[in-house]
Amino acid sequence: MTRDLLAKSPERGGLTLAEHTDHVVACAERFARAYGFDARLARLGAVVHDLGKGHPAAQAMLWHDTFDKKYGGRWRSFYRAFPDVPWRDAVVRELKAYERRVPHRHELSSLGFLPLIPREDWPAVLEMVVAHHKSVAGDKSGRGLLDLALSEGRPDLGPTLDRHLSDWDDWAPAASAVAASFGLGVRDVSQDQAAQAFEWAFEAVRAQPLGWSPWRGLLMSADHFASNYADRAAGRAEALFSEPDAATVYGPEGQYAPSDDYPLSLRDDEAADPRPHTLVVAPTGAGKTNFLFRRCRGRVFYTLPFQASINAMTRRVLKDLGEDADVRRLHAASGIGSEDGEEDVSLQRFPGAAVKVLTPHQIASVVFGTAGHEATALDLRGQDVVLDEVHTYGPLALSMVERLVRVLASLGCRVHVGTATIPTALRNLVVTALGGGGRVCEVRLTEGELDRYDRHTVEHVADEGAARAWIARAVEAGRRVLVVSNRVARAQERFAWAEAAFPDVSRLLVHSRFRRGDRARLEDEVLELADKPEPCVVSATQVVEVSLDVSFDVLVTDAAPLDALAQRFGRVNRHARGGADLKPVVIVAPPDADRDVLPYDAATVRRSVEALPTGPLRERDLQGRIDRVYPAVDALPIDLHLAHHPDLSPRLMRLQHHPRSVIVDALQIESETAIRASDEAAYKRGPAGVRVPLEIPAPEALGRLAARNGWTRCERGSWPVVVPDDQYDDVLGLLPLRAVEPADPFEAVLSRIH
Repeated sequence: MTRDLLAKSPERGGLTLAEHTDHVVACAERFARAYGFDARLARLGAVVHDLGKGHPAAQAMLWHDTFDKKYGGRWRSFYRAFPDVPWRDAVVRELKAYERRVPHRHELSSLGFLPLIPREDWPAVLEMVVAHHKSVAGDKSGRGLLDLALSEGRPDLGPTLDRHLSDWDDWAPAASAVAASFGLGVRDVSQDQAAQAFEWAFEAVRAQPLGWSPWRGLLMSADHFASNYADRAAGRAEALFSEPDAATVYGPEGQYAPSDDYPLSLRDDEAADPRPHTLVVAPTGAGKTNFLFRRCRGRVFYTLPFQASINAMTRRVLKDLGEDADVRRLHAASGIGSEDGEEDVSLQRFPGAAVKVLTPHQIASVVFGTAGHEATALDLRGQDVVLDEVHTYGPLALSMVERLVRVLASLGCRVHVGTATIPTALRNLVVTALGGGGRVCEVRLTEGELDRYDRHTVEHVADEGAARAWIARAVEAGRRVLVVSNRVARAQERFAWAEAAFPDVSRLLVHSRFRRGDRARLEDEVLELADKPEPCVVSATQVVEVSLDVSFDVLVTDAAPLDALAQRFGRVNRHARGGADLKPVVIVAPPDADRDVLPYDAATVRRSVEALPTGPLRERDLQGRIDRVYPAVDALPIDLHLAHHPDLSPRLMRLQHHPRSVIVDALQIESETAIRASDEAAYKRGPAGVRVPLEIPAPEALGRLAARNGWTRCERGSWPVVVPDDQYDDVLGLLPLRAVEPADPFEAVLSRIH
């Protein structure tokens, strides 16, 4: 009978409950050893967690599609296939009622098997079992235990208990036999015993304190890993949790010799400082990345704000640590663009990486208490977290980062902040969040060292005409020109102009609103163009600001906050030293109307332009200029969306999580996803590895526009809006959004370049 109980549908491999349990047990025991848990308890939770899949309702869900396809909806054929299975009739009843969608959660049926284990182990196993898929309360599906068992705010356990323990005598013996095969004893649990356990579990969940459950995080990690790798799970799990020995690889005995060109490589005393946390403020090219890695002692989470910089950093770290190192990248398109085609995309989101390169938002679940926050906290606990270029986030995201720093410190993480510029007010906030100067090794370059990083001369121009004249003169002189726009539409317009103005010069456009697969290719092309000696024009948005190791000859940029401008300056004359050969950075004056300065704050942008000189920019003066622009920290309160009060006392009950939407609400993230109409069929058919390269990040306005234009959504993956093919251009990306009406003047520009 045990071999007939499925844990996965035939369309997902058809694993039996015994097979899947075996995989989860192996992963739970491995993760328990890595995290310092009791492996015996972890094993018990892994055995019990899915026994409720034996319930006819769970089996019917797994069999539903196959019943229609394999058996043609014919009951007799299904009966003949399972002549001796006691629970067959109950499954057929569930199949007949399947479309009514009567709520059933297999993890709740699993609670009936608690009597198979010692009573003293029930609390830990409960935490692993009862919420390994759903929050116990407030789940977006409304199917957590407390959601189902509370009616109009009052406990009403009866219907939920009856539903999840129904037909018990038909199916429970088969599930108990699975448990017995893992050493839980050969005995049946009566329905009365199961009901008593269910009632105990309900009361125990209602009495849960505030906080988070490490046991829940452990089981969720093991279950997801085992489901992904199936028969390979045990072997893959054993290879996790290696430490990169970054301090040696990036230290003086590693492959990077100390050099005056990289002054941070000479700071051996600071690298060995016993204080757990780090704040490094130094110009681009001073060796910040290597120094931050030297400060790391365990596994490393390296955070950066943009996809392009994550890809570049991952390539760099793999080169340094070796291709066999467990280095993973994590962002929306992290499965795209593997150079050798062998990158294990599915591994990227799982725990145990030696080095994981990602955005702060991807560990933000520990701040917001969203799904999986316990698993993320376990993976982070006691490890090294690098926050690179922390200043690049807006006021709302800055609030998240401040709280993230404090939560990471409370988890025993060693936090290392690296930045080219940081206002004194923000520096004070970060140091305080990390426990004060006694716990933070703070490193800055001397004025003499800073003088070697004088690399730019600042020019101010009044309008777009003057900016284009600068670009034309630079191209004529054989220069490589980077043009950075604050908005995608403006980057597209400038690229269209360059196409017409310089037909014989290499040109490239890169921004966030390309198909993710196209975007990965364009990032590689930016690196290639920057390495060539001949003239070129690259029109880009903020996606090129951080950590791309490119060095152009001239920058023409929209006015922006001073910290963002400093990052853009770092893409020009990057490797020069000594201040002998200054390269021009040209700033276009901000528009008169505040709304035209978006996405930035107009007052900040204008203060930033006023703070910059005309002529040589001295690196030693940059801190004073930054402090004039940012005399105070511009963080905004988001406490109501967080998992903790300001003093870090918990808001959430154990076994509960917030819906993912709280991050979107708290940070006011306005984003949509689109696909081309011609890609819809492939998107519907394909797995995530096929779908993600077809997705086009889009502004929030797309959703409203789709309703006006009658565009539909593809009900797969991220439910993207399906846009007409003529709304996307292979060279320009997603075109400016508009309702279906007379042609936009921008169409005239497009027609000239096609």
